Amino acid sequence: MLLLDLKMPRVNGFEVLEWICNSKGVKPLIVVLSSSEVPDDMKRARALGANLYLVKSYNMSEILRP
Repeated sequence: MLLLDLKMPRVNGFEVLEWICNSKGVKPLIVVLSSSEVPDDMKRARALGANLYLVKSYNMSEILRP
């Protein structure tokens, strides 16, 4: 399983997804955890192989809810 952010300093998450998509072998379960709620980002991540796209929450009560 790979937990991936889209906005990273050296290589962005889309580049990582493209690399995984183009590589041979077994693909991991990919969960994108991003602050981006942009529909095009969500669609692009899924098209590149993300299994799940979650938007980061900065509200502590949302993070801690059961």
